[in-house]
Amino acid sequence: MVVYNTFTTFVHTWDSILDQQKIKHFFQTAFRNNSIAQAYCFVGDEGYGSDAVALTVATLVNCSHPVVTLTSANPCGTCKSCLSAAEMANPNIHFLFPLPAVKSSSESGASPITLLTEQQFEEVSSEIEKKKHDPYYTIAMSGSDTHLINTIRFIIRESSLSLQQEGKKCFIISRAHRLNTESANALLKTLEEPNPSTLFILTTSQPDFLPKTILSRTQVIHFEPIQQHSIHQYLVQRYQLADKEAQVFSKISDGSITKAVSLLSDDIQQYRDLVVELLRAILRGGAFRNKTRNLLAELIEGKNKKQCITFLQLLLLWLRDAFTASVTNQIETITNIDQLDTIQRFGNHYKNANFSEAFRVIELAKRQIDGNGNIQLVLLTLCLQLRTYLKV
Repeated sequence: MVVYNTFTTFVHTWDSILDQQKIKHFFQTAFRNNSIAQAYCFVGDEGYGSDAVALTVATLVNCSHPVVTLTSANPCGTCKSCLSAAEMANPNIHFLFPLPAVKSSSESGASPITLLTEQQFEEVSSEIEKKKHDPYYTIAMSGSDTHLINTIRFIIRESSLSLQQEGKKCFIISRAHRLNTESANALLKTLEEPNPSTLFILTTSQPDFLPKTILSRTQVIHFEPIQQHSIHQYLVQRYQLADKEAQVFSKISDGSITKAVSLLSDDIQQYRDLVVELLRAILRGGAFRNKTRNLLAELIEGKNKKQCITFLQLLLLWLRDAFTASVTNQIETITNIDQLDTIQRFGNHYKNANFSEAFRVIELAKRQIDGNGNIQLVLLTLCLQLRTYLKV
């Protein structure tokens, strides 16, 4: 059972950001040189840290006592501004995300959150609470897929008002690719003539969905995947995962904290057991088709495409372990170390298997399912291919 750490509020300092060394150095240098731009667009997959860095930059430019040296610039983490930023309650820092559609307000520039129903407001509060404890968490509300015009009207109104405290007004627009046409056009006008005391940071995993006119008025910063060992350590420390579980999650996370954490709700151990059962069924004698179909039916039942892709990633990891055990014998690199005996027996028995082709068809199946291919047909075809390549 996963125990979620919901007790520690995340204070935004550079030490809390995983990897992204170039980006951290860039902003610390810009702060020391008083050259922070007025608008940035952070581009990278969800879970790479764009929101976390945005919140840290906003905290830094509003910190009352920043810790500045010849080579670094860090929020102090203890002043009133830093602590309120950690609680996502700093009046200078506005973290904006897609909200459900609501009726337009008669009050121009009203906070979009005040327009929500009581049930929606409770959901927003719950999501913000999760974000407070984990800045890598992606806020996702029911029925929300767009940044509506109310949000941009709020930004326009707020950016025109005087500062309530020292610093800069920071508007972080998370998942900015969810701006609709009306919202994007309104935001563009604001970016063309920004208030000198404002800072805009857009974060997106899909920059192609943003108008080029908006991108041209921001400084684009690209984020890299987070390293496996960093994700592994994060899951152990923040989510109290056992070392073995954290190792598996970090290897199938594709460098994304968000993806790694989203997998915590899946029964990964059940998937891992099913991997072994499926391989046994595929490689058995004449009755393999019925057994394989039954296992695939069990796998598909009640599962969405992301869960099926997770299973295929686990299958890929298991076969890579078998390849490692049979060819390189580098035991320390094996992911499923708790299944070492089974993996070694498999690797020794199928030493002549065409592992490279097996890896290729699994990756192909992942792409086909992600592209909305028929899951049952894709998996059945994959099983037949694996039987061919493994029983060489």
